[in-house]
Amino acid sequence: MSATHGEILGDPDPHLPHQRVSWFELFYDLVIVAAVGYAAHTFAHDPTWALGVWIAAWTLIMFALLMGVGRLLARRRTSPR
Repeated sequence: MSATHGEILGDPDPHLPHQRVSWFELFYDLVIVAAVGYAAHTFAHDPTWALGVWIAAWTLIMFALLMGVGRLLARRRTSPR
């Protein structure tokens, strides 16, 4: 007996509105993944305090931007058209 898609991932809540991911969100995720991979590769070859602080600061800035963009997109989705 094989499990269905809904049994494995769980059925979505029918009370929540259907939401799609925009191309901008997918592109932003791709950029973040590529940048984190590049930073990890660079830090692995030259682990200095200055580079570590720069990576930490960059991560905090990107997180703040992500939260701001996420709130902006959520507000745009919930606003009546």
